[in-house]
Amino acid sequence: KISYHPSPQYDPKLSNFFILRYAGNFLKDYEGETQWVIIRPQYWVKHGPVSKLPRWFGLAVGYGAENIPKARKENLNQHIPEWYLALDVDVLHLIPLKTKFAKRFADIAFVLKLPAPTVRLAPHPRFYWLYQ
Repeated sequence: KISYHPSPQYDPKLSNFFILRYAGNFLKDYEGETQWVIIRPQYWVKHGPVSKLPRWFGLAVGYGAENIPKARKENLNQHIPEWYLALDVDVLHLIPLKTKFAKRFADIAFVLKLPAPTVRLAPHPRFYWLYQ
């Protein structure tokens, strides 16, 4: 999954149209992106309390970075990796998908990481009530 929040490198002048401005920065603002791998422990553990977790529950391990080099040579190898641990909700197993709208929403939510409580593990530990 992927999540995005505007980084300090965010350029609000990219477009006059708000949606294109946000989408354009989503595609180009690498510091604002976080990549996530979702782990559903209830599918790996067949016995015990972990196996009884709801089907929609998951743990997410995320990776992002700060100070990503731009087109200048002086910034090379100075990026700061960031690691996260968060809760994840699998929308496909949370709500009944009876309408076309619900199915389309679930398709999008399957790729995008929904905001959830998150702990940044590195470089400096920090708790976020809702991290996108």
